[in-house]
Amino acid sequence: LFENQYAGIVIDRFGKDTTIRKEDADHFSIRTEIIPSEPFYGWLAGLGVGVRIVSPESEARKYKDYLRDILQHYE
Repeated sequence: LFENQYAGIVIDRFGKDTTIRKEDADHFSIRTEIIPSEPFYGWLAGLGVGVRIVSPESEARKYKDYLRDILQHYE
């Protein structure tokens, strides 16, 4: 789930053939297959709170664990 301001970034990352689905006035979603990796998670983290993995839930948990590990490194 992305804030609308990231449409261009999403197209740059996933290509012009990516189907963008409007979710509400401020957000859109895409469905795509990814290879989960630290570089991908880093890209997502760079978008901050303007992006959220919603499915599959197992992948959202992996991303949260990745962010939690980084945060713990600074505590």
